[in-house]
Amino acid sequence: MPQRKLVGREAEVGRLKNLLDDALAGRGHIVFISGEAGIGKTRLVDELVSYAREMGVLTVQGKCLYREGTDPYLPFTDALREASAKLAAPESDGEAMPLTFSTGMGAAKDLGPMGVAALAEGSGERGAPDTTVLDLAGELRRIDIGRERDRMYETVSSMMLEIARRRPLLLFFDDLHWADNATLQLLGYVVRSIRGARVLLVAAYRPEEVSPYRGQPHPLTEAMVRINREGISATISLRRLDPRETRHLLSIILNRSDFPEGFVEKVFRQTEGNPYFLEEVVKSLVDRGIINPRDSLWHQKVDMTSLAIPSSVRAAITQRIGRLGPAAARTLQNSSVLGQEFDFWVLAAISDLSEDDLVEALERLIHAGLLLEDTAGEQERYRFSYTMIREVAYENLSRTKRRLLHRKAAEAVERLHRDRRDEVIFSLAYHFSMAGDLPKSAEYFAIAGRKALQSFAPDEAARYFRKSLEALEKLEASPRNLKLEVEVLVSLGNVLYTTGEWDEALDCFSEVITLGEETGDEGLRALSHLRLGEIQEKRSEWAQAAESLGRALELYDRLKDVSGQANVHRARMTMFWRQGEYEKALEEGTKGLLLLDKTGDKYITGMTLITLGAVYYDTGDFGKSRQYYEEGLALAREIGDPLETARALGSLGNLEMRDGRLDAALGLFERSISAAKSSGNARQVGYALASAGECLARMGDLEKAMEYLDRSITIFEKLDERVMIGSIMMLRGIIYRNNEEWEMARKCFTESTRIVEELEMPYVLGEHLLEFGITASMQGDRKEARRLLTRALRTFEAIGAKKYVEKARSELRRLDESDWEEEKAE
Repeated sequence: MPQRKLVGREAEVGRLKNLLDDALAGRGHIVFISGEAGIGKTRLVDELVSYAREMGVLTVQGKCLYREGTDPYLPFTDALREASAKLAAPESDGEAMPLTFSTGMGAAKDLGPMGVAALAEGSGERGAPDTTVLDLAGELRRIDIGRERDRMYETVSSMMLEIARRRPLLLFFDDLHWADNATLQLLGYVVRSIRGARVLLVAAYRPEEVSPYRGQPHPLTEAMVRINREGISATISLRRLDPRETRHLLSIILNRSDFPEGFVEKVFRQTEGNPYFLEEVVKSLVDRGIINPRDSLWHQKVDMTSLAIPSSVRAAITQRIGRLGPAAARTLQNSSVLGQEFDFWVLAAISDLSEDDLVEALERLIHAGLLLEDTAGEQERYRFSYTMIREVAYENLSRTKRRLLHRKAAEAVERLHRDRRDEVIFSLAYHFSMAGDLPKSAEYFAIAGRKALQSFAPDEAARYFRKSLEALEKLEASPRNLKLEVEVLVSLGNVLYTTGEWDEALDCFSEVITLGEETGDEGLRALSHLRLGEIQEKRSEWAQAAESLGRALELYDRLKDVSGQANVHRARMTMFWRQGEYEKALEEGTKGLLLLDKTGDKYITGMTLITLGAVYYDTGDFGKSRQYYEEGLALAREIGDPLETARALGSLGNLEMRDGRLDAALGLFERSISAAKSSGNARQVGYALASAGECLARMGDLEKAMEYLDRSITIFEKLDERVMIGSIMMLRGIIYRNNEEWEMARKCFTESTRIVEELEMPYVLGEHLLEFGITASMQGDRKEARRLLTRALRTFEAIGAKKYVEKARSELRRLDESDWEEEKAE
């Protein structure tokens, strides 16, 4: 796998290069690079080092180690030893450049090739070089800090200045948060001496390691305050990558820009924009054979469930947790049971620590950068700094311990929020489920699903309803459980109907019809027959749809449910409209509105009005069509229904497009797309995208038009809605026609006509034949054009589609005129 690239750090690299340029001009600086573990501090410095070497700069590094019992000043001794070795190495002319410098005592010293220092006690004549070779680290240890520290500090500063006199110096200190106090004091002293030198000091640290602990500031924080007073310091804070940058980095690492659906989102969610974590996740996928760089089609085969925490990342996190005391480690594990974010009082309820000890453990976890405190809200809340940290802590718990903690958490949440359980319903459902409490899981997941629906989150609602059904399947049969199961099946079926997952929706409603006979709930049986009919109608299964809708009407009649009756008439109107039987469609719509006058049901009224507008549109009465669309839109907005709002906006957009007001039409289609997305109805999103694509094609923006149509057809292929697949193929044909790509255009029209002929939908077939005929005419194939246009005319005449009858006749007249002009010319 290629080396990790630098992404999203362009501004930071530019700033570092500018600081180095200043240093080359004799204006020394120190720059602190702040960022959490894995965020790319070292990689950023690597970029600077490459630039520095091109400029002839001497680059050295001193590293601080975590509690290794190392010597004081180790970062400086390592760095100076490296600098000495590099300077003593032969240059291009074959001569070495041994390092000499002046100490605070005025003595000149020598550094040999191995990077050792002669820090003598001033023996030898004043001003004469003393060639006694001593170990720098050992000498620094032996100095009496109280008596000779200033001399030692001056010696180190002199050494650095002498190096910088020979060659510009870039000195990088990594992990400065682990530096000992002596090193930090020396750093502060050295900074004062580099103001006019060709030196750039770069120091990287992790902010999570320098937060105050027990009211005491971290030594590095105090050192930085002192250094900042010198006026030659700068700070660069590295943030996590955003989703766009994550995609860019993945495309560089994997050498491709097309990824499986949800791949980038899942990687981003797991790594949260940390470049190291991201690289390790990808490396793990490659090592496990899930991603095969040699297979050009790997992205079509990758299993999205295979994304897991790599062992390298897990080991790094486990090591960090291992540095904590037992109380803090146990608190982290307890917190992991509560989720990515959690409440202090719920944590306290499941903890075996006193409140004071628990607070101390949390402060230790915050200090270690594993948890973050939410200071914005009024409640005492915390969250994990990374999802991976929570996952590792959770996975280290035994199954029995997890269940016990989840039960404690569920009971605590239930007790603490007894008067407002609706606010924590998702948490209750989750914890009782993980605790293995099936009755409460079933109940709370059902409530959670209904709440998700109220928030227009259909995918989440479906997930919760499925979990409720899973729990109910494991419970013994009882009237109460059977009643809940039927209610949840209807709710899940309605969600799936809306999102276009029709096969599963059909299963749900069929099951409700069967169970409804046991429970005697005819209302839910009627609704299920209605939904079956609507799905069958959308699939152009006319006979099955008519039968299902007929059964629904019988049940609603028996129940004397007026709204239900009106809803069935609306569905039957839609069925007749799509079949081109406009008189029957208007009859059903009128019946529905008369019934709705008695109920005041604004939701069904709005749907009925919008569909009536569509019927009048197809029959050529555009004034009535606009009237019904606008009335339906007003009702949809009044009740806050995004799905019907999307339908109405798209319908009005079609009117504007018909009248040639393309900018206005496109604006309505874009608003329709937005409303459809907020409703969660994939089918309506597909319609709006297709309409916008057609509008863009008419505006001449063919590239963008094709992009919209590609997005639309992907949705309808998933739904297996053949009529829309055919319609989008037709729109593609129009685009190819406008580009004069005749072969591609005819292929699209041939396929689209074949699809809609199988569906026995005369209105749609006539439209496809008309556009196909226009294409043949433009290409110069007048014989084929006349055949197609004549078929289109006869189809429209049979269903009374006035506007299209006239359009087909107009195209045929144009052909006749063309033939006459040709004969006249001959």
